[in-house]
Amino acid sequence: MKKNFNFEITPILTLSEDNMSCTLIKIDELNLLFDCGWDENFNPEVPQKILNSLKSSNSKIDYIFLSHNSISSFGSLPILIKDDLIKDATIYTTTPISKLGFYSLIDALISKIEKSEFDLFNDTEIDQVFKFCIELKYKQNAKLHHNGFEIIITPIPSGMSLGGCAWKIFHKLKTIIYCPQICNETKK
Repeated sequence: MKKNFNFEITPILTLSEDNMSCTLIKIDELNLLFDCGWDENFNPEVPQKILNSLKSSNSKIDYIFLSHNSISSFGSLPILIKDDLIKDATIYTTTPISKLGFYSLIDALISKIEKSEFDLFNDTEIDQVFKFCIELKYKQNAKLHHNGFEIIITPIPSGMSLGGCAWKIFHKLKTIIYCPQICNETKK
């Protein structure tokens, strides 16, 4: 029985450099995307940077995990979910992030439309993102099965936003914690 597993982490966007978070974690053949942020200006280069990174690492995403109720955590989702690398991914988040995330993106969309032409996404696409999120409570385990192995992922309170969480990933007696705000630094 194989005891070890392959583990690889690829930061795509970081809070300290980009003021947004997006991280690809690979566990064996399983591809997990943690957050997929966007800036408040909705710069079209941001989702493209995420897609380019996923394409260069040949990563079709199996699961997406949202950590905070913030555009910098989930803003790119309405764009990314259209791409073949992501469109079949299951999205997990806490209930507050799912509910408030929808309204945060709708509010941002209305604000952008009032100020200028904006056609990067619409309210129907926002609805599609949050409609199918699997909502978890803090400390509620989700068992993910993939090609004969199982990982358990659990949201744990982070205190950074309403419903905000870090993610505990358990696989083969090893625990990994994804917590993007630890790396947040003030730019000088």
